[in-house]
Amino acid sequence: FAPGSFLTALYRNQLFNYDTHSTHTFSESIKSLFNQPIQNTFSLRLQYYIDYASIKNVFQKKNS
Repeated sequence: FAPGSFLTALYRNQLFNYDTHSTHTFSESIKSLFNQPIQNTFSLRLQYYIDYASIKNVFQKKNS
């Protein structure tokens, strides 16, 4: 890796709940939340810094 570059791995476990009933008790709301489908997400992010001076030399050699 070049200095300052990094690789990030992320795992996320999500619960979604959209309910229009505001009359639920607290325990009913919790039960409803945990009966919702779960979404698992995994992502990778690579951030790589390129040295301008090195790249400039590569292009100058090709043009010569």
